[in-house]
Amino acid sequence: MDAEMIPGLYPLGRCKTLHLVRHAEGFHNVEGEKDFKAYLSYDLLDAQLTPLGWQQARIARHLHIYTRIAKILV
Repeated sequence: MDAEMIPGLYPLGRCKTLHLVRHAEGFHNVEGEKDFKAYLSYDLLDAQLTPLGWQQARIARHLHIYTRIAKILV
């Protein structure tokens, strides 16, 4: 059965789609890959983005151009 034809509570044209986007790579990810206990470090609680993370964020911020996203909440 086509996804458009599946009966539901609301017609698909009246529904909103929520896109959840994972954050980019942070220093806590890099350190956590080396030693899992690093995820518990207070120093990495609010970790900054790595250079790769900044690159990922720059790419992700333009993704809405190719979709029909009406609003982006940060």
